[in-house]
Amino acid sequence: MGGDEAEQADQLGLPGVGDATAGHDGGRGDESDEGARGAKRAPSAYNAALNLLAVRDFSRAELSGRLASRGFEAEAIESAILRLEEAHLLNEEAYAANFAASRAARGVAATVIRRDLAAKGVDADLAARAAAEASPADDDAARCRELAGAWLAKRPGLTGEVAARRLAGYLARRGYPSGLVARVVWDLTETGATETDSDSESDDV
Repeated sequence: MGGDEAEQADQLGLPGVGDATAGHDGGRGDESDEGARGAKRAPSAYNAALNLLAVRDFSRAELSGRLASRGFEAEAIESAILRLEEAHLLNEEAYAANFAASRAARGVAATVIRRDLAAKGVDADLAARAAAEASPADDDAARCRELAGAWLAKRPGLTGEVAARRLAGYLARRGYPSGLVARVVWDLTETGATETDSDSESDDV
């Protein structure tokens, strides 16, 4: 644009070449700045995983599922999981052992522990091994009897068939074999349970 044309454009209030270019570049700059700020605000899959692990332990499958539910891509999730494992912040064997020990301490038998670990995505062989180590089958009889005695001690008002039925259901839900449950129930209540009460109770864990 020549000098006369520029002067005429200025008099008419029209934008010049320089003004148009500046405005266009400024728009791109705003968009770029906004994108950069958005990238900084968006958490990485790794940081999101760290936040989850700060609350409680997770199995590998559980953690992957949580990250997927938050919208992270599969590739980003796998990268975060591998990074956590390399840093020893995620350990499937330790998770399985700790989970199994916690459940066994509350009187849960190996069969239920193994099932619960499998439900959390833990490998079947690892789940079986962790459950067997935490709740050995050889200890079932003593553990079942101790658990039953403690349960009855909290319910002195229960007697007869009602006590037998509810106790049998309680022990069965913890995974003890039916034959063992029947013997323990008979020994402690002097009543055989003709059926078990499958309803969970408020103090069942």
